[in-house]
Amino acid sequence: MQSWDDSPGPWAAIRSLDWKYVELLTGEKELYDMKNDPFETESLHDDPAYTSLMASLSDEMAPMKGLCIATAQLDDAVMGRQYFRSIQAWGGTPPYTWTIEEGSLPPGLELDPDGMISGTPRSPGDHEIRLLVEDSSVSPLTGHSMSHSTTITIHVARSATFPNDTGSLDQQATLDSSDTGQDTHSAQQVRTRYWGCSRTGGVSTLAFLLPLGLNRRRTPMNMRTRGGMELPPGKR
Repeated sequence: MQSWDDSPGPWAAIRSLDWKYVELLTGEKELYDMKNDPFETESLHDDPAYTSLMASLSDEMAPMKGLCIATAQLDDAVMGRQYFRSIQAWGGTPPYTWTIEEGSLPPGLELDPDGMISGTPRSPGDHEIRLLVEDSSVSPLTGHSMSHSTTITIHVARSATFPNDTGSLDQQATLDSSDTGQDTHSAQQVRTRYWGCSRTGGVSTLAFLLPLGLNRRRTPMNMRTRGGMELPPGKR
């Protein structure tokens, strides 16, 4: 049994005098005939004649596969918006238990033991944490379960950007971190907020257009863009 956690990513392998079978975290598989191809120059994994052999080797390897964290990075979060991301493990014996070994999550987010990060972040910034996962196995040598840890960063943005009709990211939806339910605006600016924005034929469907002083909870209205500006009906 072989198992490594480095480039090109975690992988595990089992070999005998005749065969070497490899599984990668990416889902790729390899099979080598060690008698006729000892330098592993040609994988036979795509040959239907070896499907049954590969299944047998995979079953034999499964309980011996080392544990590792499969999630390499997390999607960015946005301040004031709900966030749900599941962290995945590979190998070992499920179920898994997740904890934070070092560092802390952004304020407003928390990690469940089952590997779900959820909540609503309250402030922007980058937060580096060291995650630890433990499986349900018990080593006959140490009496402990297998474990693996890795460092990962969660970025919380102050606002989210969405493409306009030309595909550029120059429209910005800004969330107020206060509890008043109001958006803040300068006297010279009117900001638009997108909720499930869809575009067909150049028409932008916006949840609401907020002039100064209006509450953000308004009835959706259709707007058309011209020259990067949002125009209300009748001024298209």
